[in-house]
Amino acid sequence: MSIVPVDMDSDLGAVSLEYWDTPCTPDCDATYSTNWSDATWTGLLDKHWASATKANTWTAPTDSTSQAFDRGVFLSFKADSPEWQGVVPVDKPEVALFDQIRCDNGVSVPNSTGCIFYKHIPTFTLNDAKYPAAAAYYWLLREELPSHPGSKKYNTPLHRERDAAVRTANRRKICPDSYTPTTKATPEATTNSPDGRQCDEYPFAATKESGGQSITNGDECVQLYAQKSDNDGKWRMYADDDYAPPTWKEVCGRASMSAKQNEAAGRGLSSFYTKARMADNDGFYIAAPDLENCRPDEICVVTP
Repeated sequence: MSIVPVDMDSDLGAVSLEYWDTPCTPDCDATYSTNWSDATWTGLLDKHWASATKANTWTAPTDSTSQAFDRGVFLSFKADSPEWQGVVPVDKPEVALFDQIRCDNGVSVPNSTGCIFYKHIPTFTLNDAKYPAAAAYYWLLREELPSHPGSKKYNTPLHRERDAAVRTANRRKICPDSYTPTTKATPEATTNSPDGRQCDEYPFAATKESGGQSITNGDECVQLYAQKSDNDGKWRMYADDDYAPPTWKEVCGRASMSAKQNEAAGRGLSSFYTKARMADNDGFYIAAPDLENCRPDEICVVTP
């Protein structure tokens, strides 16, 4: 925790931090990691920072469990001006943060214990350089589908689906074995796909918003494909004219995508879930840094 004065009454004289407590309950210990140093401010012009650190420890990390914790912040100050002597505290800000921290042992991440501020909604930042066409595809659907899945602007986060059976069912509905990616899509082969093309869906199968939860089959999604220009080497998304043109009232998208990029994006999402310790139904946004200032009605080009 760090403190710096924003404004001070000159009548107070020097002001010192007298009391600090940051309780963590239940089943949680808070201990000093570093203590306060120089937590006294001498007057109006004294704007230095004072800092201290407490470490919070989950005391009951039972295997395959998770637990939410309350946090509190309690401060009091004293002034050394004679007219303020004995008046303690000068000010006592108190903040109680209920269920702000969640710790788990092997729930969000197998064989791992850790904690997060789980009411914060994190952002999965798409790697425009590693999978430019896939990133452009997800961004386009985030902007153009009526539900704006994964949009921070519209406050419509995606939510993780942890049930493997549900994820598999989502994929089979949107991308069944009967679906063949169009040869108009530029191939990039992988070990899994020597042909170099795969079916890519958005919202992701590993989210509650997957089209597999609400439609009959993937033909009901927006149909697109990714193609790399032989002239300028840049990737562009096109409507697949083997299907009806998009109405942009659909709930999902299906694209014939470079296998290399589709798999890289999938690994990126899996890594994000792990790093963010996302449990079932935890929300997240997506962002594509090189595309955020583009408009869907323009020709937006992503260069790898």
